[in-house]
Amino acid sequence: APPTTSMDAAPPTGSTEQRPVRTLMELHQQASADQKQPSLEHADNWDDWGGYMQAKRRKLHEQFQDTGSARRSSIFSGVTIYVNGWTQPDADELKRLMHAHGGSYVYNAYPGARITHVIATNLPNVKVRALGDTLVCTPQWVVDSIAAGKQLPVHEYLLYSRDGAGQGKLNFKRCQRTNGLMEEVGDD
Repeated sequence: APPTTSMDAAPPTGSTEQRPVRTLMELHQQASADQKQPSLEHADNWDDWGGYMQAKRRKLHEQFQDTGSARRSSIFSGVTIYVNGWTQPDADELKRLMHAHGGSYVYNAYPGARITHVIATNLPNVKVRALGDTLVCTPQWVVDSIAAGKQLPVHEYLLYSRDGAGQGKLNFKRCQRTNGLMEEVGDD
């Protein structure tokens, strides 16, 4: 066992002395300094820009793979979902269902994430536009696909269609006042 330092030792019982709090970064730096050859566990390069988020995404992916539920089918093979907001079933249940039926789940829609479907009950138009070509469908698509034993066509479950997405626009005609009357002006 590695030797303990005064920082690692617990204060004596009944003592009012508090153990100093070490940040996660300090623990990482100490572990890296203690090892001559860094292991994969400590090779996250947290000092680099984005290193923490890369390590976090990798850990969440590993946890998703180790959820303990056995794969029951491959209905969602090649499908990666991101759940946005409140849904029924909730995000944890959708994550479990995706894992059990061959799909993937991401915890946040970071730039570069390979999301094929966003699962949502409601999204503001600005988010719909920001998602670009990513399909936004209701959680019922996942539930009904599992019940049918196959991946159902998503078009019946789309939360917003791309051909009319967004708020409608008012179509004003150009007008001009002539002799006190408003008249439409043709398009130039």
